[in-house]
Amino acid sequence: MKSKISHFILILLSILMVSCNNSNQNSITENDCKTVKKLTGERKNLNISIFLDLSDRISPTFNPNPAMEYWKRDLGYINSISEAFEVHLRNKKTVLMGDNIKLFLHPLPENISDIDNIVRSLGKDFTRENATLENICSISNDYNQFSNLIYSKTLEQKEPMAKQGKDDYPGSDIFDFFKFKVKDYCIKENHRNILFILTDGYMYMSGFNNKNSDNKSNYVLSKELARWGFNSNNYQSKITNEGYDFQVPVTGLDSLEVFVIGLASKNSWELDVLNSYWSKWLKEMGVKNFQDENWSRYLKKADLPSEVDNLIQDFIHN
Repeated sequence: MKSKISHFILILLSILMVSCNNSNQNSITENDCKTVKKLTGERKNLNISIFLDLSDRISPTFNPNPAMEYWKRDLGYINSISEAFEVHLRNKKTVLMGDNIKLFLHPLPENISDIDNIVRSLGKDFTRENATLENICSISNDYNQFSNLIYSKTLEQKEPMAKQGKDDYPGSDIFDFFKFKVKDYCIKENHRNILFILTDGYMYMSGFNNKNSDNKSNYVLSKELARWGFNSNNYQSKITNEGYDFQVPVTGLDSLEVFVIGLASKNSWELDVLNSYWSKWLKEMGVKNFQDENWSRYLKKADLPSEVDNLIQDFIHN
């Protein structure tokens, strides 16, 4: 009889241990999240948007970077942004939660049938009702998983043509994103509104390019700068004296902050041109953090993610 009781107890203990193990596997605990950095100061409600430029800048064929391909650098930047958002939330009292993060991209990959559901799932709104540790710690995991899918499928679709010397990338319509969507989609009242743009700085969208007689355009490319007479000796005077700049599609963005990451000019002097175009453009649209001479802190080259990480963390947390 004693042996039967002992055998029963062993079976019961085994069941309980398996049950506990399964429970631990299906839930996120404090140990599953990275040790959280302690922040000081008031935690405002954040409304973070990320825009991905999926033009040929990410092509390993047209724009190779053997040290680390540009699309892989983007994944690192996205990871830094999503992790910084997690840290922000974990330093905030649950009753004060009212924070959001979401993703925009252009052009849309044509070979992902459920792209709308993927983008929808990356639109995460946190309130006191849903700000659990499990939900917060899933942010970077979801962004890493789905952004990798988006880039991989885009390259899968476009690179076969690129390897034949044919550019099937249509560009990325950043200009119209500001013109038609930024105010409605990226700005919320009573929030700190932040828009991260991952782009090389050149702007182009096939079939939608316009340049006025006063040299204001809605696009800029290296080959167009050459066609407009830019070179390393005269680019500063052409910008200053001939008015080369982006057209201004919208104004009144004084409640929006913008951080551009990934500038990658074809040569060194063109980086100065891109900085001039973007800084003046964002200032004229009224973007909050481009109204003084510190704008260069928010226009960053396509440096390694490890180098940009602290800049992203400090920007979000301070």
